[in-house]
Amino acid sequence: MFRCDVARALAGWHAMALLWLTVPDAELRTVGNRIAGWAETRMCAAAASPTNLLVILNLPSFEHLEEILIRIAASLPGVTVTERRLVLRHVKIYGRLVDEDGRSIGVISLDLWADPRKR
Repeated sequence: MFRCDVARALAGWHAMALLWLTVPDAELRTVGNRIAGWAETRMCAAAASPTNLLVILNLPSFEHLEEILIRIAASLPGVTVTERRLVLRHVKIYGRLVDEDGRSIGVISLDLWADPRKR
């Protein structure tokens, strides 16, 4: 399987945030689909947990996170942001080592058949 990605900083995404949301079960699909459609959303996934929606966001800056949190509060009643994390820098993405701009500078190969006890 091949995957293509961009150097996020060069595409205008200088920051990343992870949010864990608590969404009423009856609204999970609707809320997930809505957030998945936002330009900032990199990944949106349901989880079998009281904190039942994980969202990974690309951001132009860390300050933009406040706008996202306000958007969630204003447009998604009943949804609670239960945890948030900022990603300060990527070191590895999809098995590739990356520099500060997100450009590939090396590969960490994965041997899927190796004994996990010997890794």
